[in-house]
Amino acid sequence: MELGVTVQLSSPARVAMAGELDVACVRFLEGLLGLLVRPGSPDLVLDLSRVDFIDCRGVGVLMTARRLATNMGGALQLHQVPGPVRRVIALAGAGGLLS
Repeated sequence: MELGVTVQLSSPARVAMAGELDVACVRFLEGLLGLLVRPGSPDLVLDLSRVDFIDCRGVGVLMTARRLATNMGGALQLHQVPGPVRRVIALAGAGGLLS
């Protein structure tokens, strides 16, 4: 299980992910996203176009990122979510992430 991450420090910060968004990378991603969502630049864009697998812990990371951004007055945007990833997010009851 492996996840590649590319970060673009702009406003909003952009994170492109490739591979598997699962339990193995949760701690790393929560720390990274926590650093990127900050006062003055609370918005975050996650490009999931190259994510080929997500589990419930991965969905939890997305929900945590949304909560962090919202609490600072920002927003989380998911871009290019593949169909299988979109289905897991919806099945996990987190379809609000997709709107």
